[in-house]
Amino acid sequence: MRLGILAFVAPLLFALPAYAEDVSLCNQGYKAKQNSDFKLATKLYSLCIEHGKLRTRALTQAYYHRGDALMRLGKLKPALRDLSLAISKKGDLTAAYAGRAFIYAQTGKHARAIIEYGHALRQ
Repeated sequence: MRLGILAFVAPLLFALPAYAEDVSLCNQGYKAKQNSDFKLATKLYSLCIEHGKLRTRALTQAYYHRGDALMRLGKLKPALRDLSLAISKKGDLTAAYAGRAFIYAQTGKHARAIIEYGHALRQ
């Protein structure tokens, strides 16, 4: 009986893909961001995104936090790109909408900023 169960389960185990999410660099990036070291945070989040094999939730957070760090460094165009990527992965990310609204306001796109703040408030 045990052999029969093993014979049934074993092929299923080998069919599952090996997947190991590594958020350690993201965690280090978060600590750097908390310490206002936005340049280091940006670098760590970039490494985490590139090498972390992240699932959707962690990838969304990594894009958001890297975008926020870039925004604080005054790098508004790449920050906007990352915040948009975060929203595209998980559309109900209030902070990402607020970040985009701030960038649009800073770049004189006030009508777009109002729309983004509206999205943030609806979340």
